[in-house]
Amino acid sequence: MKLFPLTWIAFLFISVFPEDLIKENPYNQPLENNPTVRESTVDLQVRVGEKLYVFGKAQGTLDKVKVGMHVLPFSQNQKIEGIHSDFHQVTWKRLKDGSIQIQSTYKPWPALLTWLVLPDGRLKMEATSANTNGRPLDQLGLGFDFPEEELKKIAVNNQEIGKPEQNSGFNSFTTAWFEFDYVKLLIRSELSGLALNTHFATANSSHSDLVISFPSVELNPAESNSPGPNPGAQAPARAVSTDLNKMILWFDFH
Repeated sequence: MKLFPLTWIAFLFISVFPEDLIKENPYNQPLENNPTVRESTVDLQVRVGEKLYVFGKAQGTLDKVKVGMHVLPFSQNQKIEGIHSDFHQVTWKRLKDGSIQIQSTYKPWPALLTWLVLPDGRLKMEATSANTNGRPLDQLGLGFDFPEEELKKIAVNNQEIGKPEQNSGFNSFTTAWFEFDYVKLLIRSELSGLALNTHFATANSSHSDLVISFPSVELNPAESNSPGPNPGAQAPARAVSTDLNKMILWFDFH
């Protein structure tokens, strides 16, 4: 059997697989914006571009965000809203496209909570469950703490809330825009029918958060801040679909 020198084999490979064809495969390209991970005993620090996301290893929750030189104490509540749910484990891995995936499992809801840090710097969060053990889905959801003292503006469904310090409720939201002193945040719901409520600090509580949940039959405090045909009339109750068992949210920090 005749053996060919390695230089001939290399020449044949280049001839059959031209450089332009190789470049068309994205996995052959160095992804400059691939997220990098720094892991410690207590957290995962995922950096992509000028953004840094810190996830706690205790439950896989988003604990802190940094954009450029500015730290935003925006964090996910460890407690699941509307139900007692037991946390089981958290895992993480890098996907083929370079994204970092952090997954947490709970019982009964959400059975699986997934955070994705994408190479473009956005976050995708998905919460899913096959069932809730017969419990209605209304008011089940996830809460996020935000720094009220840094908040300048809120707009939900492209409608600005006049006084950010007042609690507000929306029984169906698509987008929510938060403008802080140095960082801006756009939250987008991929699925329709999710409710959003903001809660601000009071004389009895210094806690400020927003809760994204499956809509309840009766929203608290109100359907929205915009007056309808009869501002004094109570918004009609909305039926809650038991088929809703998924949340898909996008977070874009600037």
